[in-house]
Amino acid sequence: MTSKAALVLILLAGAPGSLLAQALTDEPADSKPLPAAAEDAEGTDPGPLTTSGVYFGHILALDVDAKAVFIKPADSGFSRRSFYFDRKTLFTAVDSGVRKKIRERDLIEGQKVAVRYFALDNLAVADEIFVVTGEFEPAVYQRRTKISPKSKEAETQAKHGGKNASASQEKEEKKGAH
Repeated sequence: MTSKAALVLILLAGAPGSLLAQALTDEPADSKPLPAAAEDAEGTDPGPLTTSGVYFGHILALDVDAKAVFIKPADSGFSRRSFYFDRKTLFTAVDSGVRKKIRERDLIEGQKVAVRYFALDNLAVADEIFVVTGEFEPAVYQRRTKISPKSKEAETQAKHGGKNASASQEKEEKKGAH
């Protein structure tokens, strides 16, 4: 490779000036090397990047065998994404804010979808896939939290001083009823 070709490759790769100077001469660069991007100030690895959110788009492809859906973004400023789904993934049709459960086999290429997901680095798993009719309504795609009857009971007991307090309250209520 000629030095001119090497210079073009370095410029196309966006190399900083210090690398360019070092590439053109046999002398070392004046600047100090940059620290690795994956390390923080103490030199420790920050670990995997975890994210979650809602992704809006249209189904480009669906691979039921691989349990993956490929989405073209609704906004052209974003890139295409793939999401895996498993037996815990929920499938929901949304029309004017009204939800209806559907099955994965009801998904069709070209459908307008919102995918609520969680990701670890580049592996994104769909928590819920919404097939959308009409406009996207971000508030509809937020996670719902249900309080089970047992959780409500525990919450009530905590407010009133625990199990013993609730048992003594029940005894007092029974005495008052007699």
